[in-house]
Amino acid sequence: MADDIDYHLLAERAALTGGHIREAAITAAVEASAAGEPVTMARVFDAIAREYDKLGKVFSARDFLLTEAE
Repeated sequence: MADDIDYHLLAERAALTGGHIREAAITAAVEASAAGEPVTMARVFDAIAREYDKLGKVFSARDFLLTEAE
């Protein structure tokens, strides 16, 4: 795991059920392993985007950006 994973942000903003979260985590881990790299936030975002696509939801990485007020 890379140091850039923000679990609190993901928990707060990723509108997914437990099963979809599991699939996203597995997808990110498999992709990272295949590349010989750690799981990064970028890989997690890619995996979440795939899960959103499966659900017919629109994924925007901007929804996961923190503002100065946060």
